[in-house]
Amino acid sequence: MISIQNNVNADISISLNHYIINSIHLFKYNQSDLYNYIQNKYNENPLICIYEDKIPMSYISKKQTDSQHIIDDILTHFRCILYAQDQLTMEFILHSLNTKGFLEEDPYKISIYTKTPINRVKQLINQLQTYENKGIGTRNMIDFIKFQLKNKDFYNEKLFDLFSTNLEEIHQNSFSFLKDSHVEETEFKKYIDLITAHCNLTPLDAEETLNISPDASIVYGKNGLQVIIHDYLTGGISYEPILIDCNNHPFNAELEKFKTEYEELISILNARKIYLTQVISIIANVQYDYLTGRSDFLNALDQTDLVEQTKLSPATISRLLCNKYIATPRGIFSVKALLSKKSYKNLSVSYIKYVIQDIDGFETLSDNKISKCLAEMGIFISRRTVNKYKNQILGNIKRTSPKRKD
Repeated sequence: MISIQNNVNADISISLNHYIINSIHLFKYNQSDLYNYIQNKYNENPLICIYEDKIPMSYISKKQTDSQHIIDDILTHFRCILYAQDQLTMEFILHSLNTKGFLEEDPYKISIYTKTPINRVKQLINQLQTYENKGIGTRNMIDFIKFQLKNKDFYNEKLFDLFSTNLEEIHQNSFSFLKDSHVEETEFKKYIDLITAHCNLTPLDAEETLNISPDASIVYGKNGLQVIIHDYLTGGISYEPILIDCNNHPFNAELEKFKTEYEELISILNARKIYLTQVISIIANVQYDYLTGRSDFLNALDQTDLVEQTKLSPATISRLLCNKYIATPRGIFSVKALLSKKSYKNLSVSYIKYVIQDIDGFETLSDNKISKCLAEMGIFISRRTVNKYKNQILGNIKRTSPKRKD
């Protein structure tokens, strides 16, 4: 189990109002925002020093070669044209892409995690795909090829369906599947040649990378799981005072102001790191089995539980969870994606969905029958709730299952 002590540096005296005002912004910052915030403070205060040798070279390189990373261009583009909520949803979508530019998270889950209507999520994904016609955010290679063919007016539904459902035979240079299709082999091979000549296999090439860094990591340590917060610059900040005797009161006041600003910065950064570590440690402890692959469902844990266990305010918890991502043994997740509300007694929504999906033939069973099956297992929820969970499960299955041809 992970243990973290909630102890903000009490040696530094800062005003409560200043702390609250700054924490509103800084607690919400992700890794990139935090980096920029500290750099701005460094530029504003001549007595603040940053030792860049303490920053991982990979991160320095990342900041120096932003022109190569299309993610920055995409974020800038959508921050200019989208409203605040849509910006957050788009950032969640971008964090759900793999290194090739394919969308790995299910749109229905994105809708749940971001509290955005599913139709709007789909619209935003479509906007991402049409950004410079790159197809970023398509589901897989087949979906991406289809996107390219439509853009070039080469799409033929019948031929493409034959292509996408018979890849193994095509690879073996076998075209027997064309027998009952009323498509000539010569015509079909020309279509394959067209795909080969005009389509790429992935939205991003070798020179374009997403480089989305998680804000924290949950890794295996000597005594179980360990939480690491990626706030690289925080540990490299120091204060370099000017040691001179001076009777110039305005000058002395200016020096004192710079010192106070430094102390306030360090205090807020320490608070952010401690609180974020505390929150993620609780999540790691509660969701240990899921994160380590021992179970396929989340235990009950929501923001109210985090408030109770950390003694932090609901607003602080909300800011700490905002737009944060964690690297875990199971992959990269939004922090909010590792929370699951209680549904019945202490059972999580995630667990009850897992149980429903484990019922034989649940897809065709009535909501009433599923409700009775759950009751036999000691889970008593309404038929309306069963219908809601069942539709969410079926929506996920529909989106993630490969297309089949009868």
